[in-house]
Formats: sequence, structure tokens, C-alpha cells
Amino acid sequence: MEEITIKDSLKVTPMQVGGDKETVQLVLNGYLDTYNSPEFQSHINELINAGVRHIIFNLSGLSYISSTGIGAFTSFMKSLRQKKGNMVLFGLQEKVLEVFSLLGFTKFFKIGSDLDEALLFLKKEGGAAAGGGKG
Repeated sequence: MEEITIKDSLKVTPMQVGGDKETVQLVLNGYLDTYNSPEFQSHINELINAGVRHIIFNLSGLSYISSTGIGAFTSFMKSLRQKKGNMVLFGLQEKVLEVFSLLGFTKFFKIGSDLDEALLFLKKEGGAAAGGGKG
């Protein structure tokens, strides 16, 4: 999996998690808005269609998100649940967390404080094991 740059405003760096091909951490840097959201959505949907079932979004480098960007995450959640998968967000900057809160999405998405908490959530939900895959 290669790093993706979308419209010079968003960089997505995929990282394997614990040797499990179905679980990936995506590190976002930049901003997510109406301008770059469709292309972002397309790239993430490709990963999901290629067999990724559990996504951990590291948003510590995401400086801004619009409602369109949040809509992309809603779409990913729906797709992953159809494949018996899940997703977790962590590392939200204050401004980004504020947008999620104002729109009521902090109740809809699982938001962790760090990678360990995100992995723990996925493990509890029957997803990826923190140390190396399933059974």
C-alpha cells in the first residue's frame, strides 16, 4: 500500500497493523473538504473492496474537516459493517473534534484517544487482534 496525495491538500499514509491484511491504519495529514472528499472516498473504497475490513483512522494530522468529509466516514462505516468490519478514529485535533461533536457524530463513530485504545476497540468488537490476526 502506497501513500496517496489527494489534490495537494490531503495525504493518506496506509500502515499495516499486526500483520493482519484485513486491518489497516490510515494516517491523514492536511484537510478534508468538499474539494478533495470524492477522491478520498474513492481511494478508501478501493481498499475496502480489496479486502480491508477494519480501518483505524489516525487523524492527528488532519487540521480541518467539512460536513462532506464526515459524510465520507459515514459511507466507510456502512461499507465496512456490510463486510462484518469496523472502524475507529483517533488523534482528532480540537477543531476537527468540534465539527464531529456539533454534527452529533461523536455518538455515531468510535473515537479513541490513541492507537492502543483503537486496537482494543477493534479486538473487543471481534475485529483485529492487537498482536497478529485471528485464531
